[in-house]
Amino acid sequence: PREYRSEIPFPTDYPTSALLGCVDLDDCLSNEEYSKKGLSEDNGSMFVFNCSHPRILLLPSPIKGGHKLWTLVGDELKPAQQAVRKVSMSWVKRNET
Repeated sequence: PREYRSEIPFPTDYPTSALLGCVDLDDCLSNEEYSKKGLSEDNGSMFVFNCSHPRILLLPSPIKGGHKLWTLVGDELKPAQQAVRKVSMSWVKRNET
């Protein structure tokens, strides 16, 4: 959600034409479904991806194509699995009960 924007440690630049890491895709909602939950997100897409468990590759891996979600297979998968590391989520506000 928008309230986290200033706290997310976004990089100042990104490699291009490279696979940077991976996430678990938990849900895909239309903007309408997302807003019915009382949430909003500024984006140019008709959909919002709800992702969790971000992992970053130690070294970006060259890959062709536009901004996409990929399923790696065969000889691409094993090296990528061995080279991912968890990303700190310490900036996320936890509900304290």
